[in-house]
Amino acid sequence: MPIILRDGRIIFGGCVVAVIGLLTLAAPLVSPYDPLQVFSGLRNAPLGTAGHLLGTDQAGRDILSRVLWGGRVSLVIGTVPVAVSLAIGTCLGLIAAYYGRWVEFLILRLMEILFAFPLILLAILAAAVLGKGMLNAMTAMTIVVIPYVIRAVHAAAKSTMGMTYVEAAIIRGAGPWRIMLSEILPNIVSSLVVFATSVMPIFIIFSAGLSYLGLAIEPPTPDWGIMIAEGQQVIQTAPHVPTVPGIVLLLVAISMNLIGDGVQDALNPSSRRRPVGADPQLSRPI
Repeated sequence: MPIILRDGRIIFGGCVVAVIGLLTLAAPLVSPYDPLQVFSGLRNAPLGTAGHLLGTDQAGRDILSRVLWGGRVSLVIGTVPVAVSLAIGTCLGLIAAYYGRWVEFLILRLMEILFAFPLILLAILAAAVLGKGMLNAMTAMTIVVIPYVIRAVHAAAKSTMGMTYVEAAIIRGAGPWRIMLSEILPNIVSSLVVFATSVMPIFIIFSAGLSYLGLAIEPPTPDWGIMIAEGQQVIQTAPHVPTVPGIVLLLVAISMNLIGDGVQDALNPSSRRRPVGADPQLSRPI
């Protein structure tokens, strides 16, 4: 933990994510206006307009208010699927690694079917089949990330199956779930942390992309992806409309990537000395 706290990337990225996250959570308190309130006489107002620090969009809505409220949606859609997929994928990955044989074969072959599809296309397909809506968007992204979690957990758990502490637990007569949860899982938690911090920024961008394509949140609900898509119509006359939410989205993604890189180096110092072309068991899934 002290090593993690001394890493400048984690400190900087954590501060940025914390500030943006707290501001979005406190949107009802700090937002200057209702995100749906329209100022008909101030359409496409530029940055620094009196009463509208970040200007207004093509409908006359305050951009700062919409960025704050939209962050609540974008961050939830981008992070909840990762947490849910980690829970489901960890259970299936542990089961596949522990029981082996036909159980392992069945789980891994089913996941290989999903691996046959490009990740982005699979997410779009799942979202299109499930329909629009925040819950359906999160379900779609959960489905596409589960195979990567299973593969990562299976590889890490398989490498610990031959350890003496696992064999000792088996000799003591510990049950399968006790061995998986008490002996194997604690020893792969660090790998799961690295995995989660690596994929979260990707899925925050994914959530914005699904909203951009009209497969997640529907207007006029504020969302960073929707704001970028709508602002594209006036990018030549009012470039700040799509640029502001785009910058915030990019800042969050970069900050979370910095956190992921820092955590990976802190928990696995050998990764900094990894030779070029090496393929670690738990690398970024995309």
